Amino acid sequence: MKECSLTENDISAVYKQIGLNVKTIRKSKKISQLSLSLAIGHKAVGTISMAELCLNGKHFNIEHLVKIANVLEVDICEFFKNIDFKEQTSEQAQSQDQRQKRPIKRFGGLKVIKKKK
Repeated sequence: MKECSLTENDISAVYKQIGLNVKTIRKSKKISQLSLSLAIGHKAVGTISMAELCLNGKHFNIEHLVKIANVLEVDICEFFKNIDFKEQTSEQAQSQDQRQKRPIKRFGGLKVIKKKK
């Protein structure tokens, strides 16, 4: 077994991508932050709004994600899209980057794919 090579920045990137994925799915279903907040048992929009943007160190926990997946009627795995923990050689990464033609951010063994707007 190897030691974990992920840094705090790597983990932060994961939280940000999860927040972005939640936001994208929520918006695609035309559900407001307030409606989602109330549906998962919160009285205000703060948790959702801050976690979607990963502001002030706020992020979704497993309970949030399970409840949100239930409310939005999606598989919880949808929140983990565009996150890849596999370590790659720089040659493999370059080849994959060219195939995808999307800019990516690298953090150690972690890759967060940026979607084109």
